[in-house]
Amino acid sequence: LACKMQLVPCRNCERDKQTYSVSDGSFSVCDRSGERFVISSELLVVSYLAFVIGRIYVWIDIRYPDTDKSVTFNISAPLDQLDNTEVEKKYNYYFFLAEKLSREVFQGIDLDNIQNLYSQAEKKYPQLPTPEDLNVFVQPETVAAVMPFTRSATAPEGLYAIVDVGAGTIDVSFFRLGPFMPRQMSFYFAKTHPVGGDSIDVDIYRWLRSIIEDIPPS
Repeated sequence: LACKMQLVPCRNCERDKQTYSVSDGSFSVCDRSGERFVISSELLVVSYLAFVIGRIYVWIDIRYPDTDKSVTFNISAPLDQLDNTEVEKKYNYYFFLAEKLSREVFQGIDLDNIQNLYSQAEKKYPQLPTPEDLNVFVQPETVAAVMPFTRSATAPEGLYAIVDVGAGTIDVSFFRLGPFMPRQMSFYFAKTHPVGGDSIDVDIYRWLRSIIEDIPPS
């Protein structure tokens, strides 16, 4: 999804265009019977998150039965700290759709059923509702990485730098943590860089291809 929105480069973009078309926002996948489907990156993101959120709801229902519950989800994404762009709105929209489908997506569901559910949800919710009606919110990964420190009673006060190296991005945060509970934090700088572990994998693969001719395309 981040690749389609041109937020980060994707390791699949240079693969065989007959199998992958990531730059166009689609993936070619096979189901258990071997039948091939072309599905969008949005559908992949929404269906996966719907399954995860659904499992969380199951756990909450088991842990807290027979109680009225109000659940709020904060999901991190590779966004800069103060971004307020169309990219953030798209993340929020797809996360919103995932929560709406979370009770219907389960392990082993057929891809065509997922596509039908997704299409119905898009028609039912053509746009993101107002914040007052939301219970799913996108948070920059740089902020999410800092939050455990603000809740820690043992982290020493001082100046911190966090470098989170992920598959597609590197998130860097600088902040100062105060001495008393509740912890006070001064946030100095945060940035998401569009490079990560996948870039290293691609470089290694290209180098191997340059010295070993019989490595198949991947």
